[in-house]
Amino acid sequence: MNKPTEESHFTPRKAAFTLVELLVVIAIIGVLVGLLLPAVQAAREAARRMSCGNNLKQIGLAIHNYESTYRRMPMGWNGTEDPIQGTTFRWSYLAAILPYLEQSNTYQNINLSLTLYPPGGGVPPRTEHQAVIATLIPTYLCPSDSSQKIDDSADGMGPAPTNYVANFGSGLNSPGDVSDDGVMDRRADGPFSNALWRSFAEVTDGLSSTIAVSESLLGRGGTDPAASESPDPRYFMALVHPPPMVTAANCGSAVPGSINRFPAARGRLWAGQAYENTAYNHFFAPNTRQYDCFFWVARGFKAARSHHPGGVQAVNLDGSVRFASQTINLDVWRSVATRSGGEVIDMSQL
Repeated sequence: MNKPTEESHFTPRKAAFTLVELLVVIAIIGVLVGLLLPAVQAAREAARRMSCGNNLKQIGLAIHNYESTYRRMPMGWNGTEDPIQGTTFRWSYLAAILPYLEQSNTYQNINLSLTLYPPGGGVPPRTEHQAVIATLIPTYLCPSDSSQKIDDSADGMGPAPTNYVANFGSGLNSPGDVSDDGVMDRRADGPFSNALWRSFAEVTDGLSSTIAVSESLLGRGGTDPAASESPDPRYFMALVHPPPMVTAANCGSAVPGSINRFPAARGRLWAGQAYENTAYNHFFAPNTRQYDCFFWVARGFKAARSHHPGGVQAVNLDGSVRFASQTINLDVWRSVATRSGGEVIDMSQL
C-alpha cells in the first residue's frame, strides 16, 4: 500500500479579497452612489414639480369654470363685513372653487353665509366650520413641500394648509402713495382683491399675460419667534406694527423696522384669509431672502416661494402654467401681476 505523500494532502487556498482590494471596491461603490443620488433626487423633484404644476392647472381651470358660472372670479378672500354677525366673512378663493375641483362634498359642508371666524380678534374659526376646514385637499398642496398640517390639535382637527396663493397685484398699487402700499381692497391692481369680485373683462392686459395663482411655502409652525430673533425668511413672516409701518420703504429693507414678532404659521388654512394664508403679491422677486412683511388683514408684501430649484410655478388666468425664475427682472415680475397696467410683456422673460 502506497503511503500518501505531503503533496497528495495539499489543498489549494481559495482566492479572496485583500483588505486593500475591499477598500477600493467600497470606495468605487461610494463614488457611484454619490454620482447617482443627485440624479435620483433630481428625477424625484421633477416628478414633484410636474404634480405641483398639475395642481395649479386644475386651480386655474376651476377659476375659469367659476367665472363662467357667475360672470366674475371669486374674491381672493372675502373681506366684506356682515353687519349682523359683526365681522368680515374671510373665506378664501379656494373655498369658493371647491365644487369645480371634484370637492362638492366638502363644499356642501361649508356654510359660506356664516363668517369663518366669530367676532373678536385672536379667536379660532367657528366651531361649526372646524371639521370641514380640517380636510386635507391634495390639490391645494405642493408635493415639494411638507404637506403637513401646521396648526394641528391633539384630536387632528386643526385646519388644513395650502401652498397656493391668489395674486393681489404688484404691491405698489399707486406708486408714491404710502397709504396704498400692499393693500388688498378695491385698490389692489391684481386680478384679485378682498373687496370686489372681478371679471375676466376687467383684465385688459390679457388672460395669458396675467398671473392668477402662484406658490408659497408652509411655515414651520410652533411658537412665533420674538422680534429679537432672526428666523429663516423662507418659513417665517415679519409681522409689523403699527400698520402704517407696512410700507415699501420699510418692508424693502433687509430687516424691516417695527417688527412685532415672526408668525410661524404661513399657509396654515386653505379656507382662510389674507397674506398669512391665501394671498400674495409681486413686490418681491420669487424666493427672495427678505421677509414677507405684513400686518394681518390690513396690508403687506408677500413673495411667491417654493422648494423648486431656481424659481416658482404660476398659473395664468388663461390656464397656462409657467415657471418663473427667481432671477427674473423685478419690473417684468410686477408687470405680470397687474390686470390692467398696460404693460407690453414677453412671457418668455419669466
